[in-house]
Amino acid sequence: MSHSRTYIVYLDEFGHVGPYISVDHPTHKTHPVFGLGGFVLPIEEVRPFSSFFFNLKQHLFEKYDIPQARKQAKEQGETFKLSTWEKKGSKQYSVANLRNYTKHITRSTNRIINQITERGGFLFYVGEAKQKDIAKHDAQRVYLSSLREIIKRLDDEFKNQNA
Repeated sequence: MSHSRTYIVYLDEFGHVGPYISVDHPTHKTHPVFGLGGFVLPIEEVRPFSSFFFNLKQHLFEKYDIPQARKQAKEQGETFKLSTWEKKGSKQYSVANLRNYTKHITRSTNRIINQITERGGFLFYVGEAKQKDIAKHDAQRVYLSSLREIIKRLDDEFKNQNA
């Protein structure tokens, strides 16, 4: 009898659940798409991956972002914790950063993806274009639609792997 594997799923949203009409619209111009994505790791690989990611985060952001975050926390009378500090993906992968630091961002992103796949994990995402008719837009439906699809796809994948 083979044993079932256990995986940990890291899930995050991309885009925005609110309505979208066009980039020129005064209020509904944020994102034309909403979705969920992330990655999966076998449970025994979570701790080693977390160590890799923590070290990479320190290396990538030690010159500017981390000192700025420490300073900001101090000014606000808060304690800075590197272990919980994050740089939002929308800031990291901004158009300006992608133009100015293409090689740097590509290299670090590839390192993360390679670590996930080498450890027996995989990446996933699901997204959909939003309804342009505001009267028909339902943020909860948009979110639940993506969540249901992610759960269905991951369930199918895990059943195939006896996981």
